[in-house]
Amino acid sequence: MTTEFFDGRTLPYERPEQRTWLQERLERRQVALLDYIMTPDDCWGCALTLTSGARMLFWSAFDRAWDSGQSPYRLRIVLRWMPPHKIWTGRMLRYFGRGRDSGLGTAVTPHLGADRPAEPPDDVQRRVEGEYIIGASPTYAANRERGEQVRIEFKGGGILRLDALPPAPGGRRCRADLGLEWMPPPEVSRVWMPGMPA
Repeated sequence: MTTEFFDGRTLPYERPEQRTWLQERLERRQVALLDYIMTPDDCWGCALTLTSGARMLFWSAFDRAWDSGQSPYRLRIVLRWMPPHKIWTGRMLRYFGRGRDSGLGTAVTPHLGADRPAEPPDDVQRRVEGEYIIGASPTYAANRERGEQVRIEFKGGGILRLDALPPAPGGRRCRADLGLEWMPPPEVSRVWMPGMPA
């Protein structure tokens, strides 16, 4: 008896799913740094700086189409792509290529003058920096606050989930928030059965 497996080819009536813009920008890339940013309208967000020098910025904003019933999301995640610099100095190459391990110990700001001391990384930054991205896509399902979600999967098995959230209680009501959650890879369990080599 033979078993036929999927060999990677589609049948004539099947069409492969088109890659999204987010997948084209992030998949097969390595993260050099994860930075927390403040948007021009004072909303928190994050930026994934890749080893190529390009940056993908994420932040959340209110969706005006929610009030008229044209959108399933009350809060959306805004994406902005910043291409890599055209001119690279040796210092920038060390910074973007090695991230926090570059030895510079500063947040490189080539167009703003003197560099600022780099803040120590938190737990999420330590887990994400240096990882390769193998998948990135919206979940197409709203969270509890009717906000959009984006999941970024890494080669090590972990997932970074970004959530568009309403402002924290006691904060300004007109500003949205972005939640980051690191989901570690599932643990591998081994089952030993009699007769198996140890």
